[in-house]
Amino acid sequence: MPLSKSGLRILRSVGSNPTLSATKEIKVAEKFQFTAKLDEWVDRCFRALTPGDEEFEKKFLKDTEWHDDAAKRLKEKIFNRIDELKPEEFKKLICGKKTERAMMQVYENHKRDIYNVIDNDFPTVKGYLTFIRDFNGKPEGIDKLLPNGSKYINGSKYIKGAAICFVTQLLAGAHLNKYVVYHDKLYEVLRDSDMLVRQDIDYLKNKKSGGERYLCVNDICKQMYDEKFKERLERMEAPHKFGLQVVHNFLWHYHHKEIEGKGKWWDKDC
Repeated sequence: MPLSKSGLRILRSVGSNPTLSATKEIKVAEKFQFTAKLDEWVDRCFRALTPGDEEFEKKFLKDTEWHDDAAKRLKEKIFNRIDELKPEEFKKLICGKKTERAMMQVYENHKRDIYNVIDNDFPTVKGYLTFIRDFNGKPEGIDKLLPNGSKYINGSKYIKGAAICFVTQLLAGAHLNKYVVYHDKLYEVLRDSDMLVRQDIDYLKNKKSGGERYLCVNDICKQMYDEKFKERLERMEAPHKFGLQVVHNFLWHYHHKEIEGKGKWWDKDC
């Protein structure tokens, strides 16, 4: 029976069972179980991505294309040539704006700290990129890359300013269609939206470290892509060929549209 790289793919927590330890985990299913609500919202997502549909949102389509292309460009421009990479070039590639040149979104309050490390210790940055390129799929590897905080374990590879969204954008580029870009909004949707059955939500909530939580979310997103998106994307009459990052954008913009109550999949506040 297959396991994920995190080693916990087919396990579920016992949740509220009073006769067992709250932290003990037992095997109950090979796969995560999705609900009819996910099917409903995937249908709505495809309508918003399909030109000519009455629910089509062009800016949502373009935004989804940008996220998918960004991972592919990171692979080409950074991870296929780490040894050749120069500090100023790397700064331009991660400048944080959705442009043809930039390939990452970086929060302004983090950019100064990241740029400072790039300017003053670029060999450490190259080591950081190499570690991500060679990532072995274990949760402690993610924890080594994350900052101090109540949610995360500080790690030996952490670069100041580089939180989990930054880390996983790079991870998605280094390993195309194996890792999804993470944001806390993805976790909140999976936890709160009833797209998963209750035992799987409890299992996700039981993941405490940043690495364990991220790899659990990633496993869910990969299964969601394989079962709910891949075949339909292949049937779409569109020039763009979407990969795993379409699931990131689906969950992020579901949060924007439904949980935040914005009404549209995309608007100027995204």
